[in-house]
Amino acid sequence: MKEVLFGILLMIALASNAQTVKDTINCGGYLLIIEVPSIGYKHSKIDVFEEVFFKTYPNIDTSYLSITCGAMGSWISLEYKNNHCDEYKEYKFGNILNCTKGSCNNKYFREDRYSVQNIIISYQNIDKSQVDFFDKILDNIIIRKITK
Repeated sequence: MKEVLFGILLMIALASNAQTVKDTINCGGYLLIIEVPSIGYKHSKIDVFEEVFFKTYPNIDTSYLSITCGAMGSWISLEYKNNHCDEYKEYKFGNILNCTKGSCNNKYFREDRYSVQNIIISYQNIDKSQVDFFDKILDNIIIRKITK
């Protein structure tokens, strides 16, 4: 009975995870507009240091979406370079200087480095079944320069 109840609760949590909420972030003169999983939005965490801003949207498992912006952002990188990961690929398109996608231990990651304000947006530890959902989030980010 406990297993059935846990399974039902997990399915409800995963279904609510598929819902998104629009979030707007000020990244040093640019507005970043992103649709994030609603559960991640509810539990988002912000860390601000002298020259860098981090916002993390955790999910119910160990996966997460993160945003970094600021001068020190260029020092931040996903774990794939430090771990024994499967093959990863790097792309360049639009205002993305570098997009890196791959997998590590059957969990998927993507990191997009933008050409403006050292903005880095990534997801990590994503199950294969969720890759399309998170790719859609990263593919539809809007970055606008703030004008006075």
